[in-house]
Parts: sequence; C-alpha cells; structure tokens
Amino acid sequence: VTVSVLYWKMPYGSPFEDVLVKDGTPSVQLNGEWAVLQSLNGIAGDKIAMVAGAVSPRDDAESMMKTNLTEVMDAVDAPLQQKVCATLRFGDTTQDVELECPSLVVERLEEKIAAVTQGFAGVIGMSKLLGNSDKDVTTAYMLAAADGPDMSGMDPMAAMAAQMGAAAMGGMGGAPQGGAECKQQ
Repeated sequence: VTVSVLYWKMPYGSPFEDVLVKDGTPSVQLNGEWAVLQSLNGIAGDKIAMVAGAVSPRDDAESMMKTNLTEVMDAVDAPLQQKVCATLRFGDTTQDVELECPSLVVERLEEKIAAVTQGFAGVIGMSKLLGNSDKDVTTAYMLAAADGPDMSGMDPMAAMAAQMGAAAMGGMGGAPQGGAECKQQ
C-alpha cells in the first residue's frame, strides 16, 4: 500500500497560556499575566469567544481558544498566522501586542501515517468479511471519523488523515481541495 500525503501549512497553536471566558468576555494569560482579549487580528474578543463556543459540540469556548484557535479563527474568516496582533487590556491599560503562534509539529509522522494506513486496511479487511464493498466501507469510515461528534480520543494525525480522506471524497470542508501539491514534510 502506498500512501501519499497532501501538504498544506500546518496549523498554528494558540499564543495563550490559558483562557477564561466569563459572561462572554475572554481573558487570556500571557507570560503569567492575565489580560482581557479585546481583539485578535481585528476580530472582537467577545465574537471570537462566541464562535469558539459554537464551533465544536464537544469543547467549550475556553478549550477551543486554548487548543484549537486555528479552527476558531478560520470560522470568523481571519485565518491564524504565525504572528497575530492582539489588543489586550491589562487593568486600565490597553496595548496592541504582536504575538507568536507556535507551529504545530507532528512527531513521528511516518509512523503515524503507517498506523493510519494499517487501520484503513483493517477496516477494509473486516468489511470484506461482512460482504461490503471496499469503497462503501472506506467512505463510511472516513466520514464517521471526520464528521463524528467526538474525535477527542483519536490521535491528531489519525484525525487529520480521516479529514483529508473525507475532504477528498467531498465530505468535509477545511482541508485541501483539488490540486494540492504533494510534498515531503
């Protein structure tokens, strides 16, 4: 079995150490200090918190802003970049601050791709025993993995592979479409 990996820029992590949302207003922790997030890349902090709470059925706004800010900012049509401009209020002082968002690195990429490939092969093998076609079972598996209500227990690389497969089959947005380049990570 040969696996090719579609390449696109890896998502960025949140620049915040922690996030608290009270009455729809997000506060963020940077370098041990708490500040009210008034805006991020021109998007109001309360709008980001509201969207963060609505993006995922399994995670609250605080969790999404801390662990999956890429998805939240994509949802407000302001994709997260390596550097972002935040307007923060520390007590009575408001500051515009440029923050670095760490790139999310996938460790042991080749091993994880091999594990995902073996998982797909196992599902297809089981489907043959049950009398289903390879295409039907693979499609169902990818769509369930990508669109299921809870992917929290899934390895991030496996979740990404499932989303890529679903996107290739037209089942989900947000992953590369059509003529994405193939590159080695």
